[in-house]
Amino acid sequence: KALQELGEALQINKTLHTLKIGYNHLEDDDIKFVTTALCSNNSIQTLFLGHNNVSRLASECLGEMLRKNNTIINLNLTTMGLNQEKGLTIAQALRHNRGITSLDFSYN
Repeated sequence: KALQELGEALQINKTLHTLKIGYNHLEDDDIKFVTTALCSNNSIQTLFLGHNNVSRLASECLGEMLRKNNTIINLNLTTMGLNQEKGLTIAQALRHNRGITSLDFSYN
């Protein structure tokens, strides 16, 4: 419920520049709420999602957000259990992203 509320707030908020929600054991729905909101958010520039083990579905949600959001410039996806399949989903989305200038993909 908390991440659903956060997602709704991110759709409205235009002043927040950094979002750190690492180390939270986020589930698929949590990732979906946040990434859906970030598809239309133009203020978040730094996103830290590290240390949340994500599923294939969550990696697809991240990929969709990366295709649509070019405002995020710093992205931290450390220690998220991104195997080859999940990592490929995100890498393919980055081909369409023109905003990311710093990416931490370590310990996957």
